[in-house]
Amino acid sequence: MFEALAPQFRQINDLLKNSKEILLSSHEYSDADAVGSLLALKFSLERQGKKVCPYIATHLPRDLYFLPDSSQVVGEIKQDRFDLAFGLDYGDFYRLKLPDNIQFDHFVTIDHHLPSTQRGDIQIVAPEFSSTAELLYWWFKFSDFPIDKRIAGCLVAGIASDTGGFQHISTSAETLKAVADLMSYGVSLPNTIKKLMTFHNDGATMKLCGRVLSRISLARENNLAYSFATLRDFKECGTESLYAVDMPNLIAAASQTNLGLFLIEEEPGYIRGSLRAEPYTGRDVSLIARAFGGGGHQYAAGFHYRGSISEALQKVQELLE
Repeated sequence: MFEALAPQFRQINDLLKNSKEILLSSHEYSDADAVGSLLALKFSLERQGKKVCPYIATHLPRDLYFLPDSSQVVGEIKQDRFDLAFGLDYGDFYRLKLPDNIQFDHFVTIDHHLPSTQRGDIQIVAPEFSSTAELLYWWFKFSDFPIDKRIAGCLVAGIASDTGGFQHISTSAETLKAVADLMSYGVSLPNTIKKLMTFHNDGATMKLCGRVLSRISLARENNLAYSFATLRDFKECGTESLYAVDMPNLIAAASQTNLGLFLIEEEPGYIRGSLRAEPYTGRDVSLIARAFGGGGHQYAAGFHYRGSISEALQKVQELLE
């Protein structure tokens, strides 16, 4: 499947030959695919003698601290010029939150989101792949870049996360071949999945989950299951909104619907929405997210909204009509 990307892989490799200082970036409110891809590429480029700055604008979720060198990901870029910059797994360019003063000679995008506002001299935008981590794996193998246990572990985490533990429709035979090969470097798949799910065992997060699940409502006219969490909820439960990002799946599963919506009050008057749809429905929730200026995948997407939770819910329901 990756053979069609060979010309672009070669172009990226040509850029790398003349690049010494490289910026790596991925989307805000990052997940395991974003962080795992960022760190895997960091390790690979450092092995090639490059100076690398790994950047994500927002703090990493606690459940990803187990990834090697996760503490090296910075939220502030101290230099203003790079030979080359990568944007990984970001969907819409604004989600990288790159400072305006940053300059680079070339920009490369590697992304498995649907085509949107991606940019770059070279753009690999391939939604047929399970994850950006899988795309990196095939690039590394094509280019004969050495893979060690750290690189393999980061890639496995990214693939396992974005396939929902290999449950999503994006999981292909090629995906499983990639993971099998990565496991040969000493990576334990069961341990990786367990670590990705560790935050569910946090008492404060479980308390928040219970509160959110207890207030699930169903809009029968469009089969939408929805719930929400306010700033007060997070304060009373002793956790943060950053660690509740997978709630749409729980909402849809608990209500046995094919469409789930979770609305989070991140700041007064500033709402983050996450949408999930079952593949068999044929729904494209990214279209709803884009109506808000957000984006994502056909079956998983997100957006931000200035206003109240009730107003955001009303607008989503209007878009579903």
